[in-house]
Amino acid sequence: MKVILLQDVKNLGKKNTIVNVNDGYFKNYLLPRKLAVIVSTASQKHLENDLDKLAEIEKQKIDNAKDLKQKLEKLSLEFSLKSQKGNAFGSISLKQIIDEIKKHGLEVTKFMFVNYEPLKIGSFIIKATLYKDIVADVKVLVKEQ
Repeated sequence: MKVILLQDVKNLGKKNTIVNVNDGYFKNYLLPRKLAVIVSTASQKHLENDLDKLAEIEKQKIDNAKDLKQKLEKLSLEFSLKSQKGNAFGSISLKQIIDEIKKHGLEVTKFMFVNYEPLKIGSFIIKATLYKDIVADVKVLVKEQ
């Protein structure tokens, strides 16, 4: 029996996919839990509409991420640290960088910055994963005070 999954089902498939299952499995497990519906012309049209909406949302997220990437790569953030004889006192944290980016009107989260380590004095490029494979390089300059 062909069914359309309404939710992800472990060891069977992901949401909005058509799979073959036994009649008993559908009637006793999938149907009572509202995990699947039988494939029909109406359910296929509904599935196509859902997939179109998801594709549109995905395209919008990609466009937003590309736009944010361009804006982030134009930025050059500057910080200063107190130092003595080349040794910096403290470091620049991720929270400070995010706060500085937000001052420029851009919305980022700490989860976008993977493998971040606190910065000392120097010039750095920090990678921010905005969406799936869209990665922005943020330039950060830390000077001596």
